[in-house]
Amino acid sequence: TPVARDVRRARLHPMGTQPVRVLLVDDHPAILEAIGEAVRAAPDLALAGTARTLEGALDLLAGPEAVGVDVVVSDVQLAGEAEGLRLLEALGPNAPAILLLSSFDQPPLIRTAFERGAAGYLLKTREVTEILDAIRPVAAGGTAFSASMLHTVRSAARRPSDREIEVLTLICGGAS
Repeated sequence: TPVARDVRRARLHPMGTQPVRVLLVDDHPAILEAIGEAVRAAPDLALAGTARTLEGALDLLAGPEAVGVDVVVSDVQLAGEAEGLRLLEALGPNAPAILLLSSFDQPPLIRTAFERGAAGYLLKTREVTEILDAIRPVAAGGTAFSASMLHTVRSAARRPSDREIEVLTLICGGAS
């Protein structure tokens, strides 16, 4: 669960004991370069690697070239697909925290990210320093959702669960 993952991470990587290792995932080279340079310049952060695809990120996290990572900062949209959301699904409960970046302020997308365990969701209209400021609490087991994002998550329409669909189907079929 996201909570268990956050508690585990907070114990393993308390703030101030070692640099927070960050993996950046974005299909736009300029974004990777800008955030990467900022991470390199921050004394309490370290750039563990960069990837431009979901597969590249998974290789860096678990493949033969695996790197130690505390926080993954990933674009929601990679190559036109919601690969950032797939990254949340592909990584298990012991995965690093995932901070999503997006150009899209769409309530269903934000809700899905939240429900799948994202530690944060920031719009790409933010300053790079704000992204760095979000990495630190996420690495310590916190979250990086603004008050307006949390309001969006609470008010967004959600997909009904399998059980809810089953109950509605039974009711429509005449069950009490």
